[in-house]
Amino acid sequence: MDQTDKNLVFLFDLDNTLINSEQILINLKEALLITIGKDQTRYFWSDIARIGNPDKGKNINEAITQYFQNDPEKIENLWRILAFRACLFPNVIEVLEKLGALGKVCLFTQGNVEWQKVKVKYSGIKNSFIAQYIYEDKLAHLEKIASTYKNHRLYFFDDKPKYLQKIKATLPQTTTVWVKQGKHAENITKVTDIDYAVDRIGDLLTLETILS
Repeated sequence: MDQTDKNLVFLFDLDNTLINSEQILINLKEALLITIGKDQTRYFWSDIARIGNPDKGKNINEAITQYFQNDPEKIENLWRILAFRACLFPNVIEVLEKLGALGKVCLFTQGNVEWQKVKVKYSGIKNSFIAQYIYEDKLAHLEKIASTYKNHRLYFFDDKPKYLQKIKATLPQTTTVWVKQGKHAENITKVTDIDYAVDRIGDLLTLETILS
């Protein structure tokens, strides 16, 4: 294969594909304990629970902004203590660099848009993407992605098999890769209608068959 084939487009999910979402929540609680103390952390987290499910990142960024009264310095300090980059799965940076040399690397993910942007920025992977596609429901935008990259070969990477199956059903000419990381991959031993599966995102450094 041409090693500079810019007709290749690699679209990555974020949570539990590139970054460990559960570890982010653990680190956030620890960062809050350091920053505002035990009682205020308990209050903050109970407030988040009332707003929405923190596992989905819903309103976390908004709640942080409100709590610290939109003080950029205090928020920046919290994100620094949280250490997003340490929550990246092993070899993520190397994988993105490798595929970036082969084609176009994009983020294709869903969730609370501002919270996702925070993860991308402070984990240090923002510049790895030529474009970031962040939606509340990413599957509703598949046709837009296909239209944007009409004459390209598309690769989708995700930790959720059900999303990959829907992507394959909608865009059958694409290549789907299941990254078996995180809670959504637990206890799933076999899936159908997916092109490839890897145990860890770092495996993409050596699995050339996916690109053949």
